[in-house]
Amino acid sequence: MKRTTIKKTVAVLLAAVMTTGMLTSCGEKAVTDGKTTLTIGFWPTKGEDLERMNKIKDDFEAKYPDIKINPDSSTWTLDTMYPKAEAGTLPDTFSTAFTEFQKLTDAGYVADLTDVAKSTGFYDNINPRLREMCTKDGKLYAFPSQAYAVGLLYNVSLLEEAGYMNPDGTPKQPKDWYELAEMAKHIKEVTGVPGFALETSNNCGGWFMTNIGWSFGVDWMEQDADGKWKATFDTQEAVDTLQFIKDLKWKYDCVPASNMIDQEEAIKLYATGKAAMILDGPVEYRVAKYEMNLDDFGMMAIPAGPKAHVSLAGGAYEYAYKNTTPEQIDAIFKWFNFMGWGYEMDDDSKEIMENEYKTNAEAGVAIGVHALSPWSDDSEQVKFKNEMIEKYRNVDANHVKLYEESLRSEEIELKSEEPVCTQDLYGLLDNLIQEVYSNENADCAALIKQANADFQKNFLDKLD
Repeated sequence: MKRTTIKKTVAVLLAAVMTTGMLTSCGEKAVTDGKTTLTIGFWPTKGEDLERMNKIKDDFEAKYPDIKINPDSSTWTLDTMYPKAEAGTLPDTFSTAFTEFQKLTDAGYVADLTDVAKSTGFYDNINPRLREMCTKDGKLYAFPSQAYAVGLLYNVSLLEEAGYMNPDGTPKQPKDWYELAEMAKHIKEVTGVPGFALETSNNCGGWFMTNIGWSFGVDWMEQDADGKWKATFDTQEAVDTLQFIKDLKWKYDCVPASNMIDQEEAIKLYATGKAAMILDGPVEYRVAKYEMNLDDFGMMAIPAGPKAHVSLAGGAYEYAYKNTTPEQIDAIFKWFNFMGWGYEMDDDSKEIMENEYKTNAEAGVAIGVHALSPWSDDSEQVKFKNEMIEKYRNVDANHVKLYEESLRSEEIELKSEEPVCTQDLYGLLDNLIQEVYSNENADCAALIKQANADFQKNFLDKLD
């Protein structure tokens, strides 16, 4: 997905300084004067941010006198990450979306974190369902710092008007995509408001189409024994997926009139009561922008498909570059915990988190979803965060109960985004959705066949 998403916990707010990680600049030694050295990139250069980070640096070094932090204001982007990796100048530790895991590990650009992660407690405290996603050949090569899982957001008032709210405050859960479509059709007939808004543009439609496709049994791509990637979605399952999406427009007539809806527009429609249901992760922060009535905020499980019940999970992984030493990796984990991005919490990080929840409650952020966490339920961070959610709750617990239960359900598979050329695939699928929404006579089989060929020729065949 385009990285506009979902999350804004304390970790994310602080991550403005750290989101691309710590980097050791050219010529910087791993050990200086007997101290393990980490040069941290994206260090602010002025104002309150600089003062805050300098204070954090001083406090960290006081707590860990064997570690030296070198502030560095240098920056980099995802587009320059792979050239830096090839040139040997990649940061000691860096953050990317889940989508980059396969490519980074295949190329050997990242270090094995297993031993240090186990000795520091990180390994056992990672959410087990996410730990599997950042493990390859039995080795841990990353750990998640941010996480989300897609669910079905719904507007409580609109579902209530259409007769889809239960007496206990939970919604009627559509068991599959076809039941969702029937619900959406009925909601529009009763309320005049589109019952379901599926995103269609800015790579967002393709993002959700892959999730729907998995549940129909689609395998979008696979890697052969020689390491080459092949497009594998010229199948009946993919045709059925696209036909379902087409039917939302022409058979069920339950979607908005506009064929160009990105993530922000979908959230706006949901928050302002102009669409009853959308797909997304918890968008607690995003609805505040539109002053949503939080009594209407609701989430339930993503519907199942004919072949599987799957929820797309995403977020950010933290890596260590292949040349980092075990001592540096250990220092990286200490830094993350100190900043409140790890599984441990001390009095300072608890104070920061509570202040943030208090501020968010005052700003109209939706508080009350116990969402997917990078950390296990037994970790200090999850326990304290759950306390804050209950203390500052402004969303009805029963309105989000079915979504929370889905995160713990063994019947629902959490699946990471497709491993390579992900945004390119999303763009191609956006085009398919727009075509079937624009043309009632569109041939789904022909469109899928052409998209599969285009994805192979224009993207997968050009991978190194």
